[in-house]
Amino acid sequence: THPQYRLEVEELVTLDGLFHRLADGTVDFAMIHGPENWDSGIGHLTLFDDELVAALPPGHPLANLERIRLSALRNENFITPPRTSAVYERFAAACREQQFVPKISYSGHREDVLLSLVRNGFGVGILTRRTAEYTGEEGVHLMELSPGLPLPVSVAYADRPRLSAGKTLFLECCRDMAGGI
Repeated sequence: THPQYRLEVEELVTLDGLFHRLADGTVDFAMIHGPENWDSGIGHLTLFDDELVAALPPGHPLANLERIRLSALRNENFITPPRTSAVYERFAAACREQQFVPKISYSGHREDVLLSLVRNGFGVGILTRRTAEYTGEEGVHLMELSPGLPLPVSVAYADRPRLSAGKTLFLECCRDMAGGI
């Protein structure tokens, strides 16, 4: 729609240093999960709501429930995104609230590997609903967690008094997209 502008996309696995890169201008925008607390000077626009879900292997005794209490999984081995990710941080905080420390048997950034490990019985996966549904894995049961663990997806940017015309246009496109999701 706007050929006069160029968009360069880079995939980052963790939030490490991201807010600094936004503040110093080496990154203009970031599409991220969360976080719970935003750094000062960082603006954000929520694109859509997401939530954490548990992925259970075929035949798991709790797989027939509609939703599952996180505390009911306290003795499970977990398969999670990297420990420096917003998904993991949200999960770990919820475990602390439920007064247990999760046993992590695998942590990695490839959702297809995570779900394959779940399908093969290596543990219970924790990931976002949209990622789990998009990636998919035959036989894996996605379970809503109780209490719910929301984790919105947002566009983050350095909150400056004036953005360039191209950056302002990009945020307008994001606002339009957020309204249509």
